[in-house]
Amino acid sequence: KSYGPRQIYVMGAVNSPGIKNMNIDSLNVFAALSAGGGITNRGRKKHVQVLRTVGDTMYYKEVNMDEYVKKHDMRQNLALQDGDIVYVPDSNKIVFSEDIMPYISGFALYKSLTN
Repeated sequence: KSYGPRQIYVMGAVNSPGIKNMNIDSLNVFAALSAGGGITNRGRKKHVQVLRTVGDTMYYKEVNMDEYVKKHDMRQNLALQDGDIVYVPDSNKIVFSEDIMPYISGFALYKSLTN
């Protein structure tokens, strides 16, 4: 006999948001983010939020995945339960290669065509 997969909601600034079916052996924040395709360039990996509803109360915990990956702080990789939400907020930062370079390339193309 085996346990069925648990559903975790991975949302926000991840490459593949949605409901992820996860095995009970790998039910943690890092595995959930990996199932979601990883955090995007705009995601706040130092402020990942884990939300859990128990009865009528929603509990919230913020984890720093940067500390987990770079400093191996195991306290940051929380164990998850069926129905938990892992949310990566957007940083609203400017990414040079995505926000500025297309305009510079477009302007350079325009200048080369008009000269």
